Amino acid sequence: GCGKAHHAHGFCARHAWKYKTYGDPLAGRTTAGTGEPQRWIKEHASYGGDDCLRWPFEVTRHGYGTVLHDGRRRVASRMMCEEAHGPAPLPEMDAAHSCGNGHRACMNPKHLSWKTRAGNVADAVQHGTWKRGTMDPGAKLDESKVREIRRLAGNVKQRDIAKMFGVNQQQVSRV
Repeated sequence: GCGKAHHAHGFCARHAWKYKTYGDPLAGRTTAGTGEPQRWIKEHASYGGDDCLRWPFEVTRHGYGTVLHDGRRRVASRMMCEEAHGPAPLPEMDAAHSCGNGHRACMNPKHLSWKTRAGNVADAVQHGTWKRGTMDPGAKLDESKVREIRRLAGNVKQRDIAKMFGVNQQQVSRV
């Protein structure tokens, strides 16, 4: 109802983006005042609810909340995990989400903990939020095509198989 030209899902470009990002065309914000995201994190670090706590500010194209901190862009859930649970035990550790609902913009401190990359990926696989294989919307191969590629392997050159399935030779080699 903003009066702008329709772009997708019956919304203008900005409201379609909010719908895609937040699940609601009226949710979230794209800009924040100086220091506002940091204040929000400090105010919500002791949040005690069990539901996901959505990041109300800017998110990346992958759905992660971001904060401009000391002149560089940082992942907001990492800053929340630091505020709620202290610094990461090792710099390479991830601020992992335990909620498993796919909301990368979830900021509930009860849903965040420090994990290794392998632990974080294992959680995502367990929750079904790891986009791999046919779960990846960009996947070109499904299980039947993978079986067919394996059947052809050794009898047909990989580059020819790649042409047949619209992928590159390296992908055929991985299969």
